[in-house]
Amino acid sequence: MTDSVMSVHPNGETKLEVADTRSIFLNDEAKNRELRLKGHYTTNWVATSKYTLVSFVPKTLFEFFRVIANGYFLFISVIQLATSWSPTNPYTTAGPLLIVLLVSMFKQGHEDKKRHDADAIQNSRLCTVVSTGGNLVSKKWQDVLVGDILFVKDKDELPADILILATSEEEGRCFVETCNLDGETNLKRRTALEPIAKLVGFRSLNDAVLNEEAHKASCAAFQGSIEYEQPNNRLYNFTGRIQAASTGDAVPIGPNNIILRGCSIRSCAYVFGVVLFAGKETKLMQNARATPSKQSNVYRMVNRCIVLIFLTQFLLCIISTLSFNTWVSDYKQRVWYLPFIEADGTAFFTFLILYNNLVPISLYVSLDMVKVAQAKNISSDPDMCHEGFHAIARTSDLNEDLGQIEYIFSDKTGTLTQNIMEFRKCSVGGIVYGYGSTEIAAAVALLAKKDTSSSLKPKEPEGDIEAAQIFRDKTINFDDPRLVHELATQGPNADKIRDFLTLLSVCHTVIPEANATTGAVNYRASSPDEEALVKAARCLGFNLKTPAPLLEVDVTRKGQAAETQAYTILNVNEFNSTRKRMSVVAQFPDDRLVLLCKGADNVILPRCKKDAFSANLDEQLRDFATEGLRTLVLAQRELSAAEYDAWNVKYQEAATSLVNRDQMLDDVAEQLEVDMDIVGATAIEDKLQVGVPRTIFNLAQAGIKIWVLTGDKEETAVNIGHACRLLDDGMKLLYVNRENIDDLVAQIDYLFQMPAIQDLYKKKAVSNEMAVVCDGKSLVHLFPAKATTQSDAEKAAAKELRRKLLVVASVCKALIACRVSPAQKADIVNLVRFNSVNKPITLAIGDGANDVNMIQSAHVGIGICGQEGVQAVNASDYAIAQFRFLERLLLVHGRSNYKRIAKVILYSFYKNMSLVIVLFLFNFFNGQSGSSLFESFVLAGWNFFLALPIISIGVFDQDVNPEQALAFPPLYTTGQRNEDLNVKCFLLWIANAVYHAFVSFWIPLYIVPAYATHSFYLQGTTIYSGLLMTMNAKVILETLCWTRFSYAVLAFSILLYFFFLLVYPYLTFLGTDMVGVTPIMLGADLYWAVFFLVPVAGILVDVSLTSIYRMYWPTEANILRERSALKKVDQRLMDCSSRKGLAGASQSFVDNEGDEKAGVRNLEMRSYKGFAFSAPDDKQATTHQTSTGASVREIATLRVDQLSTGRRLSDTQSMHGPPRHSDSSKANEARSSAKP
Repeated sequence: MTDSVMSVHPNGETKLEVADTRSIFLNDEAKNRELRLKGHYTTNWVATSKYTLVSFVPKTLFEFFRVIANGYFLFISVIQLATSWSPTNPYTTAGPLLIVLLVSMFKQGHEDKKRHDADAIQNSRLCTVVSTGGNLVSKKWQDVLVGDILFVKDKDELPADILILATSEEEGRCFVETCNLDGETNLKRRTALEPIAKLVGFRSLNDAVLNEEAHKASCAAFQGSIEYEQPNNRLYNFTGRIQAASTGDAVPIGPNNIILRGCSIRSCAYVFGVVLFAGKETKLMQNARATPSKQSNVYRMVNRCIVLIFLTQFLLCIISTLSFNTWVSDYKQRVWYLPFIEADGTAFFTFLILYNNLVPISLYVSLDMVKVAQAKNISSDPDMCHEGFHAIARTSDLNEDLGQIEYIFSDKTGTLTQNIMEFRKCSVGGIVYGYGSTEIAAAVALLAKKDTSSSLKPKEPEGDIEAAQIFRDKTINFDDPRLVHELATQGPNADKIRDFLTLLSVCHTVIPEANATTGAVNYRASSPDEEALVKAARCLGFNLKTPAPLLEVDVTRKGQAAETQAYTILNVNEFNSTRKRMSVVAQFPDDRLVLLCKGADNVILPRCKKDAFSANLDEQLRDFATEGLRTLVLAQRELSAAEYDAWNVKYQEAATSLVNRDQMLDDVAEQLEVDMDIVGATAIEDKLQVGVPRTIFNLAQAGIKIWVLTGDKEETAVNIGHACRLLDDGMKLLYVNRENIDDLVAQIDYLFQMPAIQDLYKKKAVSNEMAVVCDGKSLVHLFPAKATTQSDAEKAAAKELRRKLLVVASVCKALIACRVSPAQKADIVNLVRFNSVNKPITLAIGDGANDVNMIQSAHVGIGICGQEGVQAVNASDYAIAQFRFLERLLLVHGRSNYKRIAKVILYSFYKNMSLVIVLFLFNFFNGQSGSSLFESFVLAGWNFFLALPIISIGVFDQDVNPEQALAFPPLYTTGQRNEDLNVKCFLLWIANAVYHAFVSFWIPLYIVPAYATHSFYLQGTTIYSGLLMTMNAKVILETLCWTRFSYAVLAFSILLYFFFLLVYPYLTFLGTDMVGVTPIMLGADLYWAVFFLVPVAGILVDVSLTSIYRMYWPTEANILRERSALKKVDQRLMDCSSRKGLAGASQSFVDNEGDEKAGVRNLEMRSYKGFAFSAPDDKQATTHQTSTGASVREIATLRVDQLSTGRRLSDTQSMHGPPRHSDSSKANEARSSAKP
């Protein structure tokens, strides 16, 4: 909070002195330099880089070693290097650790160099500054200072935040494009302060503006001071005031007088402005913050695995140390000559070093490489491209979380819908204008089994778009000719229609922009709704020509010439998510002062007079909402001059305030927006995006709960829920919509105590027959604003209400929250994320700035690149172009990434556990001396020789192909249940590692006795080779999808090992222990027997267990893979039969269709009743008997039927989804050729 005091000056003026402000002086370099020397202002040099030359090494080291595993290996390296306790070469841990560290530093440095290069380009750009002598001089952006006066030309980008002093246009106005700032492409109007503009060249409202040279000289001579707010990240707020030295009057500065860094000038020859914020203090840089750091759920599991590994290592060290002490006590006298014979306590550290490989040093590097490749797969998927916009993986850290989503929180407008608004209907004077039904109305009517033509369309007259619109616009779908006919003939409703269209064409912030070549006027609007309304007014004869403050509207009646009417906008009370309305005070051509207002019906109607049309309007609004239309209510009130003057004084005081200006302006607007007359209501259609119903249906089949959070009316939200298949016909809706706290408590308690709810909650089940519908006004009591003061009892009561609501919602299929604010969206996400018993993984998806909080609150945030800018995309973890791509992102990429990452993690622990267990077993043969069976650098190469094959699995492996993953959504539930990565899986892999270690140790130990006369590294390297091949055999068994890369890396890894064995003995500067070992070993037949026998013996049990498991307890994926394999086998048999001349036999397969493809199709489409998407019996394809191929087909079909009936693919109800949609027929051809 800022501290402020009121003081009375000698002239009687009351001044608000704010402690948290700053000042600059125009054209007074001495004073500004003094402020800069005191550190009040920064330079305009901007750095987005993370490191400097000085900070790079310490920062990267800190970030690297704060990871537990890396810190552990640093500790081991220090012990090895600083003591004589190490049984291996001191550099065998430090070396690999150094390599991993250098790779990490290189990655960080490479990424940061790109940032440095971008910063250098940005800081070296040139701009033009007005010197003290009135000359224009060029400066680099980095040299611009606070207090400089900039000269900016049309289409130039601003290097700093400036206050406009003068422009080339009348009234000191200009337009700016804020695309770089907030992603919005619409132009925004900015103006110079009129009292200041007059002093630097703007004479009066009607006089001409001075030219560029005069402006330049006037700006260079202008003297004054500016007091304004400290740097902050509020893009749409600014408070300050400027005082000219010549007049002494303080003029308030608002956000419309400021142009921010990153904005570009449009439709204006030039602008002069004084720099207020520079460099990192600009609002653009204040907002340039990274999205909240998110850690994947799998990483948390990895941390638990590492804890178990540490415990295992500690146990092995204790066992080995105790065994060593026992051995020493028994044999000390006999082996007195051994240097390590004293049991002095150092043995524990020797074993700690020996067993340090239990923690895989390559794990995090492997995961990073795999995740980067997975992110590339997402970004390059051609099936997730729409109109040139590909999916974007803004982070690779959460790839696996995409495969474990249990809750989706979705915005509606622009996310489920297209955010392309069409003016469809309106209500004026109690009469509804507009024909036809919407997509949503048709869907609702279909559910209710009603005919839309009889219930939604007026019977007479028939719709005629050509007759209904004076100026035809293809984007306007209004087809009722009665409205323009009423105006043209001065019918009984003509005056109300005129007021209605006048309000549409005047009450807005739209900027008309004329094309210099064609003269056509385009509208730049801050929202698609406003653009649709202004376009509708133009189609109906009220054509907006010029921007505010002097609006010119050409009014055309059917068959009459246009009449220009001018409206002066005196004040604008802007829209925000709290007010849910906007209003303007306009001076009409007849000098009347009129308040024009439009907004949500629940905030406008309570502020209007009750008249004969009020009750009728309520019913009409409900009808509009039932059709899924977005509604606004329009109202107006005529003001007397005295009333306006008194109110305007308060308005100017609020606008001048440096403290709490926004709230004061809202309060002042509230005082005026009362006792209004209803003008009418508008109904705009926002159509559903293509594929939304199918996507929601399939995601629900995948076990994902979908909650829609929208600002729409309850009726609109519910009916859109039906249209997009979130809600089913006959579903029971549980409402939470009481505004009174006592009524709300009673309502939630009733729902919570329902027997059905309690029964489902105890069974941890979900009902597909119930959904929750809640209202934003009710949620106010559950999620009170942060500024609200509550007692402990009230906080406890609100917490209990939230818990009960969560219980009710968690057992229902879906939830729809309507009339919710951006803050409430985030509150709902946090409620589920942090208060659910099972801690589900959540995903939030939206397209606008009002979805940013929700996107950042969820585990995974998805931004949709739409009509509302890129703020949601910039705050997201992944970005897609259409909602329907969410299905592929989760069911294909998410599911595969989760399973791949799980294998990478489990295999990484498995291979290192096998190695350490062999070392542990060997110590029972060497007096527990802590000696290593393997030469030091051979031991250190373990992770490198085995790195690439598992990375291949992490990038390319898939148990089912994408088409199968999409066709059978219940496959996704394995990730939700953590079936592939949990403590049980971890322990099974560890047990498997122990078994393989035993096999790999004992078999070579007893079949290779000849090595006893040579260095024991001969036997050690032989055991190492057998163990290495067992690890590769495990990779082969775990690989389900073979690609060329998979074969290549497996072969390369084996060849790399042999290359190392051949070359390393000659690198004597590293050691001589391996000299002569390789020729003897590779020349022995027993070595090759071990090389092939050990992996076969080791993996044979794995193959047997896997086969038994797949035979008697097959997973859904096993069944699908077998279906696919049988189909291919059948196709090969048919092709073979044709080649052998058995065309007659083959022909009998396809008698129904007449070609071989039909026979294949019959097998593919045969109904297997155990699957969730099985076809009805009457649609099952039939297969004919033949002497040759029939038995094969029967066996294949019988096998699949047995499997499918033995294990159902899903417990969910068997249902058919709508036909699938694809953006391009070529998309399928671009899918990965790697299929199981």
